[in-house]
Amino acid sequence: MIGVIEGFGVKDETVLKDQMDRSIGFLNDAKSVSKDNPELKILEALWYTVWVAYDGARFGMTYSGKVSQLYQEALKLAPENPRVILNKAEWDMGSARFFGQSIDPYCEDIKRAIELFPDFSPEEKFYPTYGLERANQIIENNCK
Repeated sequence: MIGVIEGFGVKDETVLKDQMDRSIGFLNDAKSVSKDNPELKILEALWYTVWVAYDGARFGMTYSGKVSQLYQEALKLAPENPRVILNKAEWDMGSARFFGQSIDPYCEDIKRAIELFPDFSPEEKFYPTYGLERANQIIENNCK
């Protein structure tokens, strides 16, 4: 997870490729022992998003559909998971901006995620708990 998140700040493609190759290896190992895990689907979607953010012209057409598909799968598996809702909404906001569309519908999704965070309990001890602070940032900076 750390390798994927840090990938958003890497500017050198050689460094990014090395980091993302290591990250996808760990992710694939995790997926082999935990199938249909919404948290891993989120992480995989973020892995592809790093590449789209790095070079949208090169990777956008190839990976955008995969990102959307992974978020849909995660949402089916865990419709009340605030991280699924948050990450999907943030991806949808970026897509809407790219195509010159309103982000307002996705602000409602972010608000829903914020409402779900306080009562949401991860399924396992080491599952992620992040997201509420990010959701509040998105609302503050994008949704008036």
